[in-house]
Amino acid sequence: MTSKSCTNCNIEKDITAFHKNCGNLDGYAYHCKACRKQESLRQYGLTLESYDKLLQEQNGVCKICYTNDPRGQSTAGRFYVDHNHKTGEVRGLLCNDCNTAIGLLKDSPIIANNALQYLLKEGHYGS
Repeated sequence: MTSKSCTNCNIEKDITAFHKNCGNLDGYAYHCKACRKQESLRQYGLTLESYDKLLQEQNGVCKICYTNDPRGQSTAGRFYVDHNHKTGEVRGLLCNDCNTAIGLLKDSPIIANNALQYLLKEGHYGS
């Protein structure tokens, strides 16, 4: 299989335009990457234009580590929209690593500060 039709936009696209999904019979998602990205932006109340504006305000880099590489296959070349899980307010755009770290730290400034103090005290820091 080299192409597939997106069930959202109904456009036949190259198979690389779809995320892999082993739960589906053909092994790929029903919606193309572009449609999935639009859907995820809508859930945060963003348009593609407002996402691009936010990225421009961040100078095209992750708001935490300042990398210009979103990293990670699921990002489809875009940064994650980070948001407050209680209020839904968008906080910024993060690379895969920083988005994962924030989640693992349970969005807690206290836990993040404890981790910082541990690294500083123990000298376990790199860059």
